[in-house]
Amino acid sequence: MNNSGLMVIFNQKVFSNTKPYYLEIDQACKRFLTKNIIKSS
Repeated sequence: MNNSGLMVIFNQKVFSNTKPYYLEIDQACKRFLTKNIIKSS
């Protein structure tokens, strides 16, 4: 499993102050995780 994409998402989250952006990254993160879970199972 590749974690670099996830780390980028988390880093962007930490450095972002705007709420809409936060929510957007949250959803992208969930999609990313869901995709990897589906792929690995």
